[in-house]
Amino acid sequence: MNKLLVEIFSGHKKPSHTELEHAVREIKKFQKSHPNTKDQGYYDRLQRASSWLAKAKKTGADPEAKFIYSWIALNAMCGIRQEVLRTDWWKAEKRSLHQLNRTQNDDKVSGELEWFLWRICGLDIGGRTLRGVIEDCWPDIDSVLMSRYIMSFYWNGSWRTETDINKRRDASLGIAKVAIGLASDREKVFQALCEIVIWRLRTLRNQLFHGCATDVHSKRRGAGESEIEAGSRLLEDLNWSFLVLMASESGREMYWPPTPYPRVGSPQHKPLDVSWLPK
Repeated sequence: MNKLLVEIFSGHKKPSHTELEHAVREIKKFQKSHPNTKDQGYYDRLQRASSWLAKAKKTGADPEAKFIYSWIALNAMCGIRQEVLRTDWWKAEKRSLHQLNRTQNDDKVSGELEWFLWRICGLDIGGRTLRGVIEDCWPDIDSVLMSRYIMSFYWNGSWRTETDINKRRDASLGIAKVAIGLASDREKVFQALCEIVIWRLRTLRNQLFHGCATDVHSKRRGAGESEIEAGSRLLEDLNWSFLVLMASESGREMYWPPTPYPRVGSPQHKPLDVSWLPK
């Protein structure tokens, strides 16, 4: 199956929704003929994320819809079943994470999302895939990092002057630029992804998902600010790179935990058996 995944996910630099839907069907077909409890967490992530990324690609010129469907795709890749979060395996995984400098003063970030980004960085041998995305998408990254309105630091009330905002913004840009030059440094790339995904795009996600922003009548949109357009394009491209990196390993060498709400009829659609968790 690994060979098939590589063919599907590396054959198209930027796949169409039709190509992604083909990937969904192929993974579904494989899982049906090879039901394996230990591998389900891996293939479910690939299948579900591909389906939502395909939907994002069909939204046309609607940046809010594209962003929302792309974030659901990201959730499909990083989500972890609640029972797993109480296991010794998860506690060990948390300890193995690179410790972030909480300069954003935001300690309410999702642990699963951090875990996923750290793991993805570990799959990017040589850092070529993620570096390519950062370089190719730099105009959108610049727009996202420059906007104070999707900066968690701006909203948490810890700044006092414009200088504080500008320093935080410059620091974020510097972290992203360093990742381009040191793409083989897992920690540097991880820090850049956290700046972009957790402390910027996640703030935009919160604004949209929880009704904390206006639609087309927004003053920011009227003034020509384009962080939603930039964020939607950027998240779509990042998700594709994550899928490519996940497909580069077999799902057997590295344990991928069960996803929330396992599908009806699947081996994991029952109380979680933790006896086979990695020790």
